[in-house]
Amino acid sequence: MFPARASGNKKSAHSFGSGPRQPNSALAGLGDV
Repeated sequence: MFPARASGNKKSAHSFGSGPRQPNSALAGLGDV
């Protein structure tokens, strides 16, 4: 459902696909949205 699932990081769900671009998508993803 979330593109972020491809990154294998559940926290990446907040970044909506930012995982592949940013390893720390859990933190950076919040600002990326």
